[in-house]
Amino acid sequence: MTVKLTNRVLAVMVALALLVLSVLVLVEIVWILALGGTQPVVLPYPPVTDYLAELTWNSAPARAILIGLVIVGLLLIAAEFRRSKPGLLTLASSSAPVTAGVERRTLQKAAAAAATDVDGISTARARVSRRQVNVSAVSGLRDGGGLQDQVAARMQSWIDELNLASPPALSVKVDQGRSR
Repeated sequence: MTVKLTNRVLAVMVALALLVLSVLVLVEIVWILALGGTQPVVLPYPPVTDYLAELTWNSAPARAILIGLVIVGLLLIAAEFRRSKPGLLTLASSSAPVTAGVERRTLQKAAAAAATDVDGISTARARVSRRQVNVSAVSGLRDGGGLQDQVAARMQSWIDELNLASPPALSVKVDQGRSR
């Protein structure tokens, strides 16, 4: 959720910056061409155009700008292709046109609660991804023989009860004798 919000805020900021810049350029063009102005109104572009006119494609500043733009472009492409954490995990459906899902954060809280249902588990944390459910539980018992297997069995039955379209793998870790 935070990544989506950040992306949206950045997109709005970039769009507004481009809008302001385009309006300023339009004002300059209208001032010079239509109204016969000789000096810039807002943007001091003559020094920039003079500097750019002196550059050649083989000069160091031109190459640095090109390399910088290529790096920024590749980073943007990589960011777009990176898979984000799923917001929803799809539930299996008996009717084809209906698709239902459950939020990943809700599953994390429910998985932690399901792990604490096992006798001897005092606290638990869960991380849910597209492919795996990781449960880290803490037992208040000094000797929790078989507790790892009990938690794993409980969590596996919990995953099976969810009826997810593609059930994730399960990883369980139980720490005995200490609390977090």
